[in-house]
Amino acid sequence: MRQYTVYKSELNLDIVRRADSAPLFNGKAAARSQTDELGTLVPNLIEAMFTNFPGTNGETVKITVPAKKKA
Repeated sequence: MRQYTVYKSELNLDIVRRADSAPLFNGKAAARSQTDELGTLVPNLIEAMFTNFPGTNGETVKITVPAKKKA
């Protein structure tokens, strides 16, 4: 049996109009990965959030970040 740790990460984006705080866009990107390295996770979450932006308001984009290959 093989065991490994899975990390879950999220990026939430809320855009509101400054004048009256009316919500304009809400989105979330969620990732599963075998790494907890922010330098790997954050760029992938940002790319997921802004690919085809704005997309559907309130939608959660789910991604899997591949583990780094061991040398």
